[in-house]
Amino acid sequence: MSEGSVTILIPVYNRGKLIRNCLQSVCGQVYENIKILVVDDASTDNTVDVVKEFMDKDPRVHLKQHPVSSGSQSKAMTEAISECDTEFFTWLGSDDEYIPSSISQFVAQMRKYPDRDYISCDLKMVAEGEQPCSLCNSSWPQWNGFYSVDPFAPYSVETYTRCIYNSLCPPFPWNGMWRMSFFKKNKLTWITYQDNTWS
Repeated sequence: MSEGSVTILIPVYNRGKLIRNCLQSVCGQVYENIKILVVDDASTDNTVDVVKEFMDKDPRVHLKQHPVSSGSQSKAMTEAISECDTEFFTWLGSDDEYIPSSISQFVAQMRKYPDRDYISCDLKMVAEGEQPCSLCNSSWPQWNGFYSVDPFAPYSVETYTRCIYNSLCPPFPWNGMWRMSFFKKNKLTWITYQDNTWS
């Protein structure tokens, strides 16, 4: 495990029309010490072909394919966490995109707060062809396309839950970063479930 290394997981299923923009945003990170792991859940469209295009150009992109669909992205999460060999771990939805400084800002915050196992930032929810969700108006990017995750705000279970359900905005699991030591020292991975992709 190299210091500062980051695994970025992208679980995907039949996202041939969206995965290109997602991968462009990940490969375009200013922070370069990353491993990009795409786990395809037996897609039947051109998703894998698009991923392989990126693999040919960028050796940091890796592909794992399920022979049969598991019906849930949680299998990809469980596998990625169990096999992760980097210092940090994060994941991105295949229909989501990072701003160029996302990973560098996450790592900087992890360095700034070495006693924290997870950090999170704001996000913007945008439907194709629409303006951002009205609940996300305070979210990044606000300033030149970038957002700073300062000031740091610690959460308890109660305040974390209240924040999510009152605002429907961050912190969500996919817009943050974990220390892998958190999973390993607590012998944790991801709960495998089906038919509940919002849990």
